[in-house]
Amino acid sequence: MAKKYAKPKPLPRSGSNFSNNSPYTKRQIDRLQSQSRKNASPKVKSKLDAFETDGDSGALLSFDTYPDHTVNPARPRTVAAGYDYSTHTLRLEFRNGEGGQGSHGGAVYEYYRVSEGQWRHVRKATSEGRYINSTLNSHPYRRIA
Repeated sequence: MAKKYAKPKPLPRSGSNFSNNSPYTKRQIDRLQSQSRKNASPKVKSKLDAFETDGDSGALLSFDTYPDHTVNPARPRTVAAGYDYSTHTLRLEFRNGEGGQGSHGGAVYEYYRVSEGQWRHVRKATSEGRYINSTLNSHPYRRIA
């Protein structure tokens, strides 16, 4: 039988912008990040610690998105993704640099309050970049590396 996880809380109301395209305040995103870290399982906490000290995203991002999940193989937007079911946090790694062509080592972002259905859509999307622009950019997010 499939394991049942709690549904993510609804997204908070829009606050004052701290960046041009985010409806969330810096305080709201700080709180979401601290809750995500506090509620993470010990296994995920150890992976996060390893990522923050070594910069190795291999254990943290379990789903390799390149080259199958892009409409532009020469310049994919994302190269890896991972999801934490207990905290409803999606982590995405973007390609490295302009001529990266799917190489790892680019920016890593955390998207908070992402449902399991949205995580499934990320894994099945023909283009993660389009899905991020259409759906995930409305979620609170933060760059972590």
